[in-house]
This record gives sequence, structure tokens and C-alpha cells, in this order.
Amino acid sequence: MAQPLFALANRTGALPQVYRIAGASPQVLGDPLPTGIVESGTDLERAFPTNRVIQFGGDVYAVAVNGVYKKDDPTIDTGTWTQDHAFTGVATAGENFHIRGVYQIVLNGVSSLFVVWPTTTASTWNASILNGTTDVWSDVGAQVGLSHLTSDRWGKQIVYRGVLYMIATDSTGIMTFDPGAQSFGTISSGTTSIIPRFGICVFNDRLFILGRNGLTGTIALYEITGGGVVHLFDTSFDDGVGAGENDARYALCPSPDGSVMYAVCITSTGGTGTVFLKFIDTSGTISYSTDLTNAVLPAGLRPGGGSTDVTNRWWCFYDQETTPGASRLLLFRAVSGVAGQIVTQYVFNDEISELTQEDAGGDTAWAFSNVTTGGGERIFTPGEMNIEIVSRLAVLGGEAVRFKCWGATGADKNVNFRLNTQTEVPLTLATLSGTPTVVSGPAPVPTRNVNTLEGVTADGTTIYQTVWDIATDGLVSGQRAQLVPRIFV
Repeated sequence: MAQPLFALANRTGALPQVYRIAGASPQVLGDPLPTGIVESGTDLERAFPTNRVIQFGGDVYAVAVNGVYKKDDPTIDTGTWTQDHAFTGVATAGENFHIRGVYQIVLNGVSSLFVVWPTTTASTWNASILNGTTDVWSDVGAQVGLSHLTSDRWGKQIVYRGVLYMIATDSTGIMTFDPGAQSFGTISSGTTSIIPRFGICVFNDRLFILGRNGLTGTIALYEITGGGVVHLFDTSFDDGVGAGENDARYALCPSPDGSVMYAVCITSTGGTGTVFLKFIDTSGTISYSTDLTNAVLPAGLRPGGGSTDVTNRWWCFYDQETTPGASRLLLFRAVSGVAGQIVTQYVFNDEISELTQEDAGGDTAWAFSNVTTGGGERIFTPGEMNIEIVSRLAVLGGEAVRFKCWGATGADKNVNFRLNTQTEVPLTLATLSGTPTVVSGPAPVPTRNVNTLEGVTADGTTIYQTVWDIATDGLVSGQRAQLVPRIFV
């Protein structure tokens, strides 16, 4: 069954509309956003806007070109959207669509949202941050970054170690935003070319990008490290898109269990088509392993299979909601970025089975969920229970995790947490210790049954606290770790 992922119809020439994508008939969530501003630009179709909608703190937020909007009642499909924060000094029409996010992060122990947006000044950017405790937005102020002209074609983005990495236009490089330091930065793209095409992901606590080597014209793997882009190696596959085409988008992602890394890209080697490649880590050395194309991809997409379309765009999402402790790798494909192209959703099964086509619907002109980070904040069904970590505090013996739940009455719910330190999908059950407490609110104190809290109330008011035993889970100070909560009956 397809999970209902958020999408924003933002490039259709009409008022932006939030959808839940779960099959061939996307479901409308509320009225269109109440703004007269419609996204436009000379190369709008070649940009890759994603992750414009998120569930956070019991509410749903959507980002348009003039600000952030919040739905009036997230428990029902119908209703209206109200502007929660305005972008003061945002770039003019034709450039204002270069928005990055919205993303969730923990800042100074407080769960927060942030979104990056271009200003009226060339190559200058701002960012807005929502404090999840005070429910107050603030702007960091305009800072110099990379170009955001109407003809620019920004690519994918990812949050890694608390910093947002944004693949910029053409070969100008990568822009970063650190919401903790409230600062922007830039990274040179090195020998890469046509950088918007690149896939990006975290694998074994390292940040990789994959795309065209501008010196050789082949598909190559790079690592973002030490403030730069380091070329690791070329594969044996020529980049099939060419040096002048900016519409295609490649996907790079860890396997569902995090043990290896996969890439989906277009080649001209053996005939034009898409390939599915496998990379491995041997004691810290990343290398190309196997061409899984014939086993995994449908025949019509493979080199020599009849597909000569070099504008295909691929992206992915990890679903760990369907089966906690496991994950499904969802792969999305559109023929191009041109409005009207249907999006096909595939499920990765294993390395010896063809992808299963699960759904086809929506429109490539929409901003879809594109995250290789585990967690369900982009998955949403009105009325379902949800849970949010509101703060994380260092305490003796671990980390005090405070959380709040929404969606149901009755002290009969269960809560646990999943973690991951190396890749993008939290699968390991976190170790809890001590006695849980109620920080504030009317609900009774739950009990701890090993690593599960029992007797939790999803009243949207009570804040609970439990201690995560980070030492038992093998973590040390400064180590990267994702922690994702889950509530269930």
C-alpha cells in the first residue's frame, strides 16, 4: 500500500495546492493556498523544488513563494490555509521559486523548522526558523550565497549533521545553511559539471554526490568533505545526458538496510538508458561493486531497451512507517520536469528482483517529498496519531528526550524510538532507562517496559520525558545520530 506523501502543486500556473500522493488519484488537503503569487521563471521546469510541505507539532505547514502557511485543522481533509510567516524582502517573481525546504531540526535542544529563501538582492539569501516551543518565527537576515537568477536550475538538497546542503545551478557549486550558526556558506563543485543533475545522500556517516565528471564525461562519485568536493573515482559508464542538458536528475541513496549504496542514472554506454548501480564500503574505502540494471530495472528503461529519453528525473523516499524497524525504498520517476508528466512510483524489493510499480499519478510540476532521511514527517493521513520530539537535553546517563503526541484520547498508547548513526534510515530500537515522567500537562505518568513506554496519551498537550541511554547504544559525544519516535496502540 502506498503511503500518503505530501506534495505541493506549485508550478501549474494556478494557486498552490497541497496534495497527499497515495495512488493514481492524489487527494486534496484543504483549499488552495490564499495567495495571488504563482511561481514562474524562464527555466522553472528544469528546477527541482521539493519538500515544501511538512507535518510538525500537530500541524501541517506548506511553503509558497511569499511565506509559510499553516492548515486550520490538520485532522480533516477540508479547510483553509493561513499565512503563518511572511518572507519580507523575498526575490521578485521569476526568482522567488528558488526556495529550499521546509525542514525539521533540533536547535539548542528545541525541535524547530527552517526554510531558506532568496532575497531581492542578487546571490543573497535569507532563512526563517520556527521555534517549536515558543511557536515564533524569526529570520536570520540576508547573507551572500550563490546565484538565484530566473534562469538558474537548482538541484537536490539534504540535511546532514545539522546543515542543509543545496546543489546549486549549473556548475556554480553547493550552498550550505547552518541553522545553528545561522550562517550561509558555499562549496566549490571541483571537477563536476552540470551539477543540478547530481544525486546526493549520506552513507556510513559520509556525504556523497554522484553525477557527471566534467573532465571525462563519465558518471563519477564524489564526497563532500573538508569544505570541498573530492573526486573519488569514475565509473565505467558514460554520462548519457550530455554536457548541455539540465533537466535530468539522478538518485543516490543507501540501501533499505543501510549496508550498501545505490545510484540511478542515465548512460550512453551500451545504448542510451537508465542504469542501477551498487557501491560498497570496505573499511572506509568506497568502491563500485555491481551493475544491477538487468535485475532491478524494467526492461524498457535499460540501455538498449528502447528508451532514448535523457530528461528522466529520479528521486526517492524511505518509508519506515509501514513496518517499524524496517524500511521500504520508494523510487519516483518522471519523464521530465515539464508540467503534465505523470510520476511513477516504484518499490525496491531486492537486488535480484525487478522494481515493483506501486502507483502512477500526480504531476512532475509539483514539489514532491524527496528525502533519504528516515521518518514520517512527510507521510500524513488526517486524524492519525502523530508524535514529535520537542526537546533533547543532556543528563547524567544519557539524553533526556521530551515529546508530545496528538490525535487520540485515552492513556493506552505506546511509544518507542529508532536510531541510526551511519546512513539515513533509523532502524535500531533505542535503549531507554529510568522512569518516564510528565513534564507538563494533565495526563498520567506512563510506565517503561524495557524500551517501550506504555500508557501514553495523545492529547496534544502533555509533554513527556524519557531518558535515552546513549552509552548502551554505543554513542559518544559529537557523534551523528538520528532519533525518530513512533506512537502506536
